[in-house]
Amino acid sequence: MRGFQVLCVVASLAAVCFARIAPAIDAGEIVNPGLVAKPQTVEININELLAEEALKYPGAIASPKARSEGCKIGMNNGDLSTKQPLILEPGTDRIAIPSKSGELSVKSDDKLDMYCTSKFASPLSGSKISAKCVGGDIFEVDGEHHSIRDIVCTSDVKYTARKTSASCHDGAVIIEIGFEVEGRFIPFIEVCHNMEKEVSHYSHYSLYQSSVAYQKSVARVSFTPGSFYDGRDVNKLYTQNVQMETIGKILGGDYEKYFDIKKNVFLARGHLAAKADFIYGPEQLATFTFINVAPQWQVFNGGNWERVESGVKSFAADHDMELDIYTGTWGIMSLPDKEGKQKDLYLAFNSEGEGLIPVPKLYYRVVIDKASKLGVVLIGVNNPHATLEEIKKDYILCDDISDKINWIPWDKHNIKAGYSYACEVEEFARKIGQLPSLSVRGLLY
Repeated sequence: MRGFQVLCVVASLAAVCFARIAPAIDAGEIVNPGLVAKPQTVEININELLAEEALKYPGAIASPKARSEGCKIGMNNGDLSTKQPLILEPGTDRIAIPSKSGELSVKSDDKLDMYCTSKFASPLSGSKISAKCVGGDIFEVDGEHHSIRDIVCTSDVKYTARKTSASCHDGAVIIEIGFEVEGRFIPFIEVCHNMEKEVSHYSHYSLYQSSVAYQKSVARVSFTPGSFYDGRDVNKLYTQNVQMETIGKILGGDYEKYFDIKKNVFLARGHLAAKADFIYGPEQLATFTFINVAPQWQVFNGGNWERVESGVKSFAADHDMELDIYTGTWGIMSLPDKEGKQKDLYLAFNSEGEGLIPVPKLYYRVVIDKASKLGVVLIGVNNPHATLEEIKKDYILCDDISDKINWIPWDKHNIKAGYSYACEVEEFARKIGQLPSLSVRGLLY
């Protein structure tokens, strides 16, 4: 086959194929056919031409093959920068969900809504665009073609944590973490937070089967207090020197034995909604707010609790599940003072001497499959200093059914790594009394 012969007005060809690489072509008239060489001398294969131009100008044109296959956006191949926009399904508040391999597929001519909390960087403008798939990594915005790598905001997308009028447990209120764009608020985490006691009972959010493909290149950032904590320097309260000083005052001396920095025996900022539970960079960075953390012993944080977090993501991927997640804390951990009396641990106190930012006894994760309404609770003891006798007496709240859970790679009876167990959702929720009404019809295992 010799190829498809075509005669075009130059401006038309430029407008259709080379809008960005040849914007200034000036050809107002059709050349006199008598001045053109014989047809065979100008014969071209338009597919070959487009393919060649696609290689020469990858950010300007989509090849015919790419057009037929739609668009692909990779989570971990450099398609998304640190200043990436929010990427949502059109007309919704739902993020565009990639595959478990980390690739977001968009059919040709289908659209994505994209938002910046600042503005889009030039040559784009405004804070919202509708991007239509052309092919490959090329999207059309307002008639112009752009590589997804060039669709960026002028600054990082910024999250907002806002108080609602909804109440939850023990005088706490629901705080929504999300993004304010174009006069709307797009929430993705709900936190039940007691502003007076400065404790968060749980964070509620969705975890997807493709959460395993989360963006790996998103660097951690500093935690922020937002408009909470009454102006306290919460970051300073978590520093190793200050937390040891605070707990030393509570216990009245002889507290050094409870800390071993080299062995990760110190209190860390323990995420409730984990950074790596979220696929896109903006959502990951929004987890770095102090209302989404609680004091957690680092040896537990990096031990069995990390295995719970990663195990749940893998389970969702293996079974193609979208999960409803409640990650929370319960109780206040105590240690014996110099006279042997148990004292509750806090990182701060108010002017009346009442404890704030308590060190929890337990971390828990309620996992509910949205489709089947089956659920389970995974629980870890946040006390590497407890004895097995103390754990059985004060930390086991319900019948342990963890022998049925074979998809968490934990060392569940390792006290230093965080003694762990599992329970039925209904029994656990009834025992702690801080969760909303949950619709669960059986055990997820």
